[in-house]
Amino acid sequence: MALHQVFKYPEKGAQQPILTIGERFVTGSDENHFCKPTSVAISSSNGDIYVADGYCNSRIVRFNAFGKFLNQWGHNDRYGQYFLNYISSKFIQKILNSILN
Repeated sequence: MALHQVFKYPEKGAQQPILTIGERFVTGSDENHFCKPTSVAISSSNGDIYVADGYCNSRIVRFNAFGKFLNQWGHNDRYGQYFLNYISSKFIQKILNSILN
């Protein structure tokens, strides 16, 4: 969380991530930055990555399996912030279920 990054590791024991999204210790609310992301979910159907950027930005950011930005959910106010209240892994699971069903 404090790194403001999300890491993807292979399924079986690796020390190094195979994908890193976000910039180490750099906060932001654009397509390439987070501010204390709270949870991550990966779609089993296509590998899309859903990041709950929940403490500062209160948004969900979606990337493809290779880390390319696809879209995001949240309310953009006049300061460029995104609001969905507190976002948790349960919230992401509900979104994934609604998309896949």
